[in-house]
Amino acid sequence: MISEPLRVLVADDQVNIATTLRDIFVRAGYHAEALFSGNDAAEAARSFRPDILVIDHSHHPESDGLEAAVAIKQMLPGIRVIVLSPDHLRPEFGSLVQAGYSFTLVAKPVHPVELLQIVREEFSYQRSRRPAKVLNVDDVEPNRYSITRLLSRAGFQVTEAANGRETFAQVSSDHPDLVLLDIHLPDIDGYEICKLLKANPETSDIAVVHLTSTAKNAGAEARSRTVGADGYLTHPMAPAFLVSRVRDLLQAKFLRHP
Repeated sequence: MISEPLRVLVADDQVNIATTLRDIFVRAGYHAEALFSGNDAAEAARSFRPDILVIDHSHHPESDGLEAAVAIKQMLPGIRVIVLSPDHLRPEFGSLVQAGYSFTLVAKPVHPVELLQIVREEFSYQRSRRPAKVLNVDDVEPNRYSITRLLSRAGFQVTEAANGRETFAQVSSDHPDLVLLDIHLPDIDGYEICKLLKANPETSDIAVVHLTSTAKNAGAEARSRTVGADGYLTHPMAPAFLVSRVRDLLQAKFLRHP
């Protein structure tokens, strides 16, 4: 499980606001960086890999906060996005919600104490005494990193695999409680992996959750059920929702196989 500080990326085109927020997060124990445009934030996220993005909603052509937030969320699906806006009821937010981008919207001005509390609330997970083991399978490394970091923060013991071959090796050596399984992998797809795991008496009790950002249709979900998957989730989603869904599926598994 991760013990290092949460990583916060602050983006605001007003330099004094961005740097002050960064300093506030640093003093509160976070590892924080500040950028001054949406484009710069999207580029910095590739290397900094934040757990939390705090970004201003700006319509400046060079620094649109919402566009940058969506791009960063697509790259790091486990990230939590907090959007600071002078008008938190803008129509753009409604279309984002419909598309699954459950960003936390905070109207400006917001007191630093309140902002820190908003951040702490979602990341204050209660850990179980016996950490459940989750295998996170995704061939896209930034996506895998982001989800692993999120689940580790939530108290799970997380291992990783980038393809089908690595998945079966990890399952054999570690026997995880749950496999979070991308559908599109380079050697064997997630449907076939799930089918094989469920057909094997030694692995049939492992909960399998398909997770995808591309196979987002009723046919894909139906196929997931047909091969025996215990859950089917699509990006984007709120980090808290993913953690909650994994917890629920593990609870069901533990009740079936005590």
